[in-house]
Amino acid sequence: LVRAIDKLGATHVLSSPGIVARLLPQMPAGAQRFPDLGGLRLTGGLVSPELRAGLLQRVTSRVAVDYGASEVGVLAVGDPDTFRVAPSSAGRIVPWVTAEAVDDAGQPLPAGERGLLRFRGETFPPAYLDDGGPILDAEGWFKPGDIGRVDANGLLTVDTREDDVINLGGLKVLPLEVEAVLVRCPGVTEAAAYAMQTADGRPLLVAAVVCGDPWEPAAILQR
Repeated sequence: LVRAIDKLGATHVLSSPGIVARLLPQMPAGAQRFPDLGGLRLTGGLVSPELRAGLLQRVTSRVAVDYGASEVGVLAVGDPDTFRVAPSSAGRIVPWVTAEAVDDAGQPLPAGERGLLRFRGETFPPAYLDDGGPILDAEGWFKPGDIGRVDANGLLTVDTREDDVINLGGLKVLPLEVEAVLVRCPGVTEAAAYAMQTADGRPLLVAAVVCGDPWEPAAILQR
């Protein structure tokens, strides 16, 4: 990719978070490798604030991120100005799409509250070709299966996938939030939270951590 940009004089690059995450360690530290690039647009997955910060510092200042789905297209777009205001957001809902977060009963939640995300737009196709099944529900909403929030200014925050939420006897836990706390512990470099069952069938929250040297077990347990 780097050779192609240099050789062809590319002005814009469309890529995925996975590719640029592997690209970033090869970029020089302390300077942008492509300061004159017209734009680096990422799509196909969520982009962490850490990855965005690294791209802005070492690749180009013109980074944009699309949030959407193959079935319905782009639902939100984030640019450097958006991320300066809301670094944890996925971008701003595009004007032709309506977005809501709903509770377990399917009722809309107030702006800024976390729930299951759903989207509606006049350009959304209702079903897959050749009886492949519906894309939208009976009310015309598309549900990608993400948990997140939409604030009063149209900023979208995606917290996790619906099927990643851990239900501990009615208490719903987001693994990403647990992992974010654990990686702040001294010596912890990676963390993964997940659910297991006790011998009597009760759900149990478990975390696996990768630690460097030195590390402090007591500090991790206190978290």
